[in-house]
Amino acid sequence: TSIIVILYSQRSKVLIATNTLEVVLHDLRQMEQPVKTYNSNLSYNLRCVRSLTSEEGFATSCIEGRVSIAYFNADDVSLIYAIHC
Repeated sequence: TSIIVILYSQRSKVLIATNTLEVVLHDLRQMEQPVKTYNSNLSYNLRCVRSLTSEEGFATSCIEGRVSIAYFNADDVSLIYAIHC
């Protein structure tokens, strides 16, 4: 089972990060089921999740010091970036 570790909302979107390294996107207007679930490409516990200012994607960070950027509508895995800070 997944445990919610981070909850972030911006306008009508809610991003939920879990202990299983998943980020779940919900729409506040339709909370019955998630819009989409994303698997993080980070290897350690997630510490922060934020929506991009353009609302086209989200950023996550982990305890290791890495940051990952993913886009909501990207079916292509090459559009997911990870940076070590």
